[in-house]
Amino acid sequence: MVDIDCLFYTDGSCSCNPGNGAWGFIKVLPDTVIIKSSMVECTTNNRMELMAIIEAVRHSCGRNYKTIKIVSDSMYCINSYNNWRKIWWMAKSKDEETKNRDLWNELFTLVRDSGITIKFEWVKGHNGNKYNSMIDKVVQAMSKG
Repeated sequence: MVDIDCLFYTDGSCSCNPGNGAWGFIKVLPDTVIIKSSMVECTTNNRMELMAIIEAVRHSCGRNYKTIKIVSDSMYCINSYNNWRKIWWMAKSKDEETKNRDLWNELFTLVRDSGITIKFEWVKGHNGNKYNSMIDKVVQAMSKG
């Protein structure tokens, strides 16, 4: 079992796809939670899911964390990250660039430069998980304006 230095729940939302969106994360501490979120104009749901993870990693930089756990309901983000060698430069079609490549580059650069290891856990969205539901409500409200 790998020791986890910090636990995050992440989520992203988009009112239309594309449209106004929001990303957010909850950092779970023994005696409190920290919530960080932001709105983004003209974006997509997948970009917001990915931005939430990027911002959790960015928040972890400089805090001497070696391993963080990110709980997400985004199979897109988890599967893509865990299989990054397959998606890194090209999508399934050799003529199509990887979607959200700018954000993937940012995430992998942050992880490389910080030395942080990410352990992902998938949680089914809208299924009663306390922190997943909490961050979902935050980003849903923000993306609707």
